[in-house]
Amino acid sequence: MKRKLDAVLKATIDECLKKGLLSKAPLPDYVIEIPNNPDHGHFATNLPLTLASSQKRAPKEIASVLVENLKDEGGLLEKTEIAGPGFINFRINPEEWYGVLGNILSLRADYGRSTYGNNEKVLVEFVSANPTGPLHLGHGRGAALGDTLCRILSNRSGC
Repeated sequence: MKRKLDAVLKATIDECLKKGLLSKAPLPDYVIEIPNNPDHGHFATNLPLTLASSQKRAPKEIASVLVENLKDEGGLLEKTEIAGPGFINFRINPEEWYGVLGNILSLRADYGRSTYGNNEKVLVEFVSANPTGPLHLGHGRGAALGDTLCRILSNRSGC
């Protein structure tokens, strides 16, 4: 969902550049995060705050420009609002969430798998407990972490 929202923001910036509403400048690093307070929406961004210095304008003014020219042709967003000194809060359209849930249910155990790494072999070495010495909490933690990494890196369920 963050990637979709990021694509909407980048399309909006491109549109604002074409219309001359924003001046050309390198796009600074910005975050799309989940707000601490759920009343603020599903996601929030600090993009207007990061653009303020390069645009030489107030963050709230930049936020207004972005919200007014939002390029959400896919209907991702249900509601968008400006908050605080220049944050933008987003509420995602419920149909988008239903689509994600449907995808999770259809993929079942394969949900979250990827072809990243192109089946390159990786050696994950863990649980190196000395059989003659005492076991301690670190051995158990290492076993759980190693097994988890192995499952994440695996193309099939289980190691």
